[in-house]
Amino acid sequence: EVFKAEFQLIDTASSIKYTFAEGLLAGTSQSTSKTKPSFDKAATTSEGLYKTSVNNFNTYYYRGVVNNNYVKFGNYLWRIVSVNDANQVKLVAEKSAGINKFSNYSSTFDDAGIQYEYYYKMVDNNVTVYLDNWYKKEITDKGLDKYVVTAKYCNDASFEKDISAYYFGAYERVVDSSSPSLVCPDNTSGFGGTYERKIGLLTADEVVMAGGSYNNNNHNYYLYNGENFFTMSPSHHEKSKMNIFMVNNNGALTTALTNSSYGIRPVINIDGTIYVNGTGTIDNPYTIDREQK
Repeated sequence: EVFKAEFQLIDTASSIKYTFAEGLLAGTSQSTSKTKPSFDKAATTSEGLYKTSVNNFNTYYYRGVVNNNYVKFGNYLWRIVSVNDANQVKLVAEKSAGINKFSNYSSTFDDAGIQYEYYYKMVDNNVTVYLDNWYKKEITDKGLDKYVVTAKYCNDASFEKDISAYYFGAYERVVDSSSPSLVCPDNTSGFGGTYERKIGLLTADEVVMAGGSYNNNNHNYYLYNGENFFTMSPSHHEKSKMNIFMVNNNGALTTALTNSSYGIRPVINIDGTIYVNGTGTIDNPYTIDREQK
């Protein structure tokens, strides 16, 4: 008797369909042994992904020059900031959505809050109203809300008093000690702390982790876009003026009064369990594969 058999050799590596988060983390084993970068200077070269631990989850964040973290979502081009084990892919808009004041005022601590207490009720500050209106128009009304997950955003209200000024937690971390962190201190003020939302801004810590540096110009990291834009990290209160961290049009982390008008650069977190197409370059950005989910 003669037996005939047919064998098929399958290239499993190329046939696997990764989710968005899995695809970003595939081949990142080298990140697990990467030492923490030096945050006392700006990042001007391609440094890839670094790993840090936040609330029992590993978070991998991009640093320096990055050419493969572009995402086209809605009518906007975005950059991937980080991805974590909770399947959240954090995005920041490549360009500001518009110019707006963080707050109408700059006299009290509350002016640096995304929300603050007013007559025993929590009310939204200018920047939050702006972001929520933008989100409704550009995300919800376009049927994209189902791809965005609720995530934690840090408006760090912790502070210490100096002789003539109050310095907030982010100031100590990114100016005094060059030790940015994604851990948000507990809220002990009438504003701030950790918020669970669908939209926010970058923190000053995230800017430094991405490659920015306080008062040092840097045109060579992926957050640089030639614009002035706010973060959501309070900086200091001095001479009855409240300041918040921002990035200037030369890519340097600096500070501004909360009633200044600068760019609002939205940040959202995409569901990392979706499937995407593209390679993440500016010519072929990641896009949602809507047939998969």
